[in-house]
Amino acid sequence: MTGLSKKWLIAIVGFAVLVIQLAFISSYVGALHSPEPHGLGVGVLASNSQIRSLSASIGPSSSDFSLLPVASKAKLVQEVEDAQLFAGYIPTQHSSTLYVSSAQGTVATSLIEGVFSQVALQSHSTLHTSDLEPLPKNNSGGLVQFYLVIGWIVGAYLFAVIFGLLVGMTPNGLVGYFRRLPMFLLYSILSGIGGAMIVTNAFGYQQGHELFIVLIGTLIVGSVSLTTAALQSAGGLVGTGLVILGFVVVGNPSAGGPWPMAMLPAPWRQIGGWLPNGAGLNAVRDVLFFHGHDLGSQLLVLGIYAAVGLGLLALLSVRGRPLVEISLASRD
Repeated sequence: MTGLSKKWLIAIVGFAVLVIQLAFISSYVGALHSPEPHGLGVGVLASNSQIRSLSASIGPSSSDFSLLPVASKAKLVQEVEDAQLFAGYIPTQHSSTLYVSSAQGTVATSLIEGVFSQVALQSHSTLHTSDLEPLPKNNSGGLVQFYLVIGWIVGAYLFAVIFGLLVGMTPNGLVGYFRRLPMFLLYSILSGIGGAMIVTNAFGYQQGHELFIVLIGTLIVGSVSLTTAALQSAGGLVGTGLVILGFVVVGNPSAGGPWPMAMLPAPWRQIGGWLPNGAGLNAVRDVLFFHGHDLGSQLLVLGIYAAVGLGLLALLSVRGRPLVEISLASRD
């Protein structure tokens, strides 16, 4: 689009901002207003017939869980520790044991404990609960890692947006492209170090594995900033709007925060792990609490965003101009 008057441009931008604002409200309210379990995996050390009886004892809430037979106690404990299962249950006649991992989400843990306490009460059995991966006392809600990742993402797209406004959204050829890359890399490294040091050294919230957290933070910021730069280079103000829609309006609530993604409604539950917000949060949690069990898949998602951002920005640099252009005419 070219030759828009100031009045038309203001009207279009104002309407776009209104749409994003309403989408922001709808997305957060829709995703986080009432988290509910959707097939939370619970391993059970019992026969199939015992599991069917257990499902009947749970009653209408049985659809909230996926009760899975596990061959041994060691395997059950390991899968809860690695976040492959939300909980593990070993029923016996007089004393049953429930293994949970509150680092996966305190809401989910409380829900599971409440349900299986009722099951034990019905069978006149004493329930013993063991939290294999608890959250630290000074981070009992699990929000520190969520806000750490959100802070990295906000800084990443703000840096790319401001950088594009100051020096131009589309690099002038490959020379301009390669001149920008060290700046994005430096900002990503400093962001990774700064964020990790704040939550560990400054406040002491989450000590341990600092180097891995710095590397994950660097990758998060790099992937988001490069994707932002590429979308801006392709669409200017339109690209900026797409960044906000993807990484803020949809991305933040779909990451879940204190709630695991499995407790979010559709479509947030399905797409959360495919966005840098959810993948980044899962990566940090995997390193801090779950022995890096699923770290590879999270890093792959972030790496894809970084690679696509790099590639698309390079192609647009060769083209030398965005795919969608909105210019302001000299008249009012």
